[in-house]
This record gives sequence, structure tokens and C-alpha cells, in this order.
Amino acid sequence: MLDTKSDIGRVSAMLSVDDLFQGRHFDREINTLCVRWYLRYKLSFRDLVEMMAERGLSLAHTTIMRWVQRYILEFEKRWNHFARQAGGSWRVDETYVKIKGRWVYLYRAVDKAGKTVDFLVCAKRDVAAAKAFFRRAFASHGRLPRKITLDGYQASHRAARELLAQRRGGARTRIRSSKYLNNLIEQDHRGSVANFLSRVGWGYDRRAWGRRNSAMIDFKGRHFERDVILCGVRWYVAYPMSYRQLEEMMEERGVEVDHSTLNRWVVKYAPLLEKQFRARKRAIGSSGRLDETYVKVKGRWKYLYRAVDKAGATVDFLLTAKRDRKAALCFLRKAIGQHGKPEKITIDKSGANTAAIESYNAEHEADIEIRRIKYLNNIVEQ
Repeated sequence: MLDTKSDIGRVSAMLSVDDLFQGRHFDREINTLCVRWYLRYKLSFRDLVEMMAERGLSLAHTTIMRWVQRYILEFEKRWNHFARQAGGSWRVDETYVKIKGRWVYLYRAVDKAGKTVDFLVCAKRDVAAAKAFFRRAFASHGRLPRKITLDGYQASHRAARELLAQRRGGARTRIRSSKYLNNLIEQDHRGSVANFLSRVGWGYDRRAWGRRNSAMIDFKGRHFERDVILCGVRWYVAYPMSYRQLEEMMEERGVEVDHSTLNRWVVKYAPLLEKQFRARKRAIGSSGRLDETYVKVKGRWKYLYRAVDKAGATVDFLLTAKRDRKAALCFLRKAIGQHGKPEKITIDKSGANTAAIESYNAEHEADIEIRRIKYLNNIVEQ
């Protein structure tokens, strides 16, 4: 039942389901699934193309992009209308995120159960930006919250106080600063940082996850089918998703599996599958590009050494605590031991990498050519 004129106007603006999907080549379930997964999880259009191909659907990434552009506004109308109203105790915080190459501030509020109240992207972090966010949140929520929990940033406190003073009943809203209560939203920001391992390509065919490579792995005594286990492990390793997100996606496919079960599958089968992949990995080229970068793994900063061939196929990678000649030499031994000696290695101006290659040449009487060409190394740096 609709209580307000705004509700009536919002519903009347919605297209019927038949009109919304009229003339589409694919079934509405497929359209909805792709759009939802793109918005819900940290998946690219090409990631979704792979996942749909595993379900027997041949799609282009541009098709999924058009679906997102076409349906996102219509879906948002329905989600906002039928969504459960957020609670009266808000946790508000802002963080710094990169969108299309530009750093911006993301203001966000959740209730004490973790449900999102609203969010806003701003170029600046000041009183005006905080006021814009609170105006939007108050308008979308429909009523003022009982409590607003903030961090120690005074611009947010000032913006909340001034806006509440202008609103009827605003004096009843309590503004407080509590570090432990705000942990709920501050920890939730971590989900916006993609797992770097999802961007490391291995150069093997997607079919490697099928029967051919799993034939030598023992699945005896497992409650779930082999294909379900392999799908869960592959999605976790290939895409930047958590175990709980995989649990949701499996449930949509009719499989009820706990996130801790998915964790045990990954711990048990990922090393075994890696051996199979390495045994069947495509041969890499004789010209390599080597580079290292700084990444955060489980709260600790590490150096990620990585090498690709000139076609972009990953040769190998290694995480180390330090960035020096010893670490670079350790990585070279690992990569060359797995794939053989390359003719050329292109590096940046790192003296440690140069010293490591020279040490390897002297140690093994090799003649690996060292090249320092900036544009050739772009393929691994990007």
C-alpha cells in the first residue's frame, strides 16, 4: 500500500517488467544476473564474460556494459522502493578512492546493522561536501536519525550540527564520536580495495579447470560434486571476491555452502591445482619483462616481483619482504627454474635487478641480455 504522493509518482515512473526487457536477445534472468553481479562484486565486464561462458552463454563484454547502462536506473527505482528502511543509528565516515584515474572522497553512512543508508562521491573533504552528503542522506531516508556516530574530523561534526539546526526535530538527534562504534563502517571500506592477486594472469586456458586437470586429484569423501568445488576454487583465485560473496553466488545457483567450507576447499585444492596448471602451462616467449611493485597482503606491505613475456603471458611472481639483489635473485631462480632461461630481460632502472641478473649470469655461466627500455616495460608495469 502506498502512503505518500511521492511513492505513487515513483511507482508510476517504473516500466513494467515486460516493457523493460522487450526486444532483448537474452532471457531476463541473464540480464538481471549480469547487472547484479557487476554492481555487487568487484568484477569487470570481461570477468563476467568468462563466468557466463562457463554456464554455456556466449556474450561480448560490450553487451554486458550496455545492459548495465540500460537497466541500472530502473533497477535502482525498484530497489529503493522495496528496500528495508535503515535504522535510526547511523555510522558516518569518508575514505579516499580512485575512480577512473582520479582520487576522490567517498562519504558513506550505514546503520548499526551494517545496512547502507546512502553514499556520495565528492572532489573535496570539507564542510560543504559533508553538508551535501547529509542533505542527500536525510532526504533519501525520509526522517532524521536518532544518533549519528562520526570520527574525529570536525568538518563532518560542524556540517551535521548546522543542518540539524535548520530542520524540525533536529535537536533530538544526538551527534557523537566513538572510535569502536565506527569500526563497522571503517572496516567495510576495505572491501573497495581489490585483491592484487586477481590481476595476476597465469596464461592457462579456462578449460584447465575441467576434468582433464582434476583427474589426478582425489575428491573422495567430499559432500559436494567435483564441478561445484572446482567452480568455487576457481572463482576465488581468478576474481577479487571474498568467501562470503562466493557463498552468495553459490546460493543463487542453488548450492548451499558455507564460507568456511569454501575456505577449506581453497586451502586444500589450490596447491594441488597449481601443480596441474604448471605442468600444462603454455610455453612462454624468450623475451621477458621484469618489474616489482608494493602491495598490501593481510595488513602487511610486501614487494611483488612479476615477469611477463612480450605477449603479456605471466612467467612467474614472488612476494618478498625486501626489495634488493637477494630478493630479485631468488625470483630469477624460481622463474628460470620453472620455465627455462630467457634470451633477454627488460627491466627498469633498478640497480638491484641489474645486479641480480649479472649474478645469475656469473653463477650459471649464462648470457642473458639486460635491456632498459621504458616503453617495452609498460606491459608489466600496467
